[in-house]
Amino acid sequence: MKHQLAAIAACLLSVASLANEVRYFSEDQQATAAEIAALLAPPAALAVQAAEASSGHGGRTRLVRVLGGPESPHRVDAPVPVQQSSVVPVNRTEPAAQVPQPQLQLQVARLASVGAVALALRFDVDANRIQAQHLAQLDALAAGIKRLPSNALITIAGHTDAYGPALYNIDLSLKRAMAVKAYLVQVHGIPGRRLAAMGKGKSEPLNRANPYAPENRRVQVHAEYDMA
Repeated sequence: MKHQLAAIAACLLSVASLANEVRYFSEDQQATAAEIAALLAPPAALAVQAAEASSGHGGRTRLVRVLGGPESPHRVDAPVPVQQSSVVPVNRTEPAAQVPQPQLQLQVARLASVGAVALALRFDVDANRIQAQHLAQLDALAAGIKRLPSNALITIAGHTDAYGPALYNIDLSLKRAMAVKAYLVQVHGIPGRRLAAMGKGKSEPLNRANPYAPENRRVQVHAEYDMA
């Protein structure tokens, strides 16, 4: 069993190593629905590989959750928590021929998309209103999301540069992420339960060499998939 779990974990860690590409679209670069869908797509081949590694003894199995960190306190509409691990007991009073095989049900894995989309949405100072020149980018984002499988859970994270107090930036970046979510729901009809908005503030600069760089002011989107 230990070897089985180690194999599953190794497969999923290999998925994690791939889920780190961030494609940044500046204001003069128009993203397409195809590009966005490709970046937010699930790592399907590795997911199948992990599932096959976990099913060597038959029975229903699920992948181990090894990806992702603790939920942000600023996350909105977080997905429903995954089920806890359990082992189906064997009834030893049944005849040997009818004894069911133990079915180890591991915690559901949530595999991250192969990449993330970062959009340079310029807002007015201390404002979260989406400007008209950015609607084409958001329309492409919506079209890309609609191409994804139905089990895709989309996180929209607002980011700022290093100017200003940390708490102020977290609040402002959350409001901007929520504005993007509202646009996707109200204009494009994407179900709100599939979207989560969160504020990262200045904690995760895209340009780590220069925390004040303009590309750090962005809305970044990635997807996760419940592989139940």
